[in-house]
Amino acid sequence: QTNVAVAVAGQIIDYLTTGTILNAVNAPSVTGDLLEKLGPFLSVGEQLGSLQAQLTDGPLKEVSIEYAGDFHGLDMSPVTTAVLKGLLTPVVKDAVNFVNAHVYAKDRGIKVTETTSKDSDAFVNLVTVCVDSTRSANTVSGTLFGKREPRIVRINNFHLEMIPHGHLALIYNMDKPGAIGSIGVTLGKHHINIDQMQVGQEENGKMNVIFLKTSTPIPVH
Repeated sequence: QTNVAVAVAGQIIDYLTTGTILNAVNAPSVTGDLLEKLGPFLSVGEQLGSLQAQLTDGPLKEVSIEYAGDFHGLDMSPVTTAVLKGLLTPVVKDAVNFVNAHVYAKDRGIKVTETTSKDSDAFVNLVTVCVDSTRSANTVSGTLFGKREPRIVRINNFHLEMIPHGHLALIYNMDKPGAIGSIGVTLGKHHINIDQMQVGQEENGKMNVIFLKTSTPIPVH
């Protein structure tokens, strides 16, 4: 008990003096300097995982995470954990945190792979999460605008610029005149105000994905 007390006291001292976190359940175990640099990417990773949880149908089989671009030699494994936390939180009844996320994935037979690449096309850095389940396969990508602002920039074949905050909705529709107008009219009839709208087009396809940020949640019936 004395050794445990001394260890806990030492960890609190490290956190208060240098920002270093060890053995916390709600944050990755990293040094204060690394956490400062990784913080924005942790947010991107968890939001990508949460988005995948809503897109994926069926039991999870495999999660592949690619870090493309310049991450300045950072250890991105805490971001992988953040992805799993976001992905598994809606699935697991118990609380998922930075300590047990990999354990839950292993217990469910989910294969987790992590790759890096120096090429990221139009972005300085890009985090891409591919999830395969028994009934679907989805790919989402995110990045940072500036130094700290997360953006979702790809959902499967659709490219867009989605700010992952607030009350959000994604609508798939045929790319034809009047579709967006009808969505606005329908929401207006239910007194739901659109704060922001982005439209992403499918590569070589006939579909759009419309991202909406609304002032109040859209009821699900």
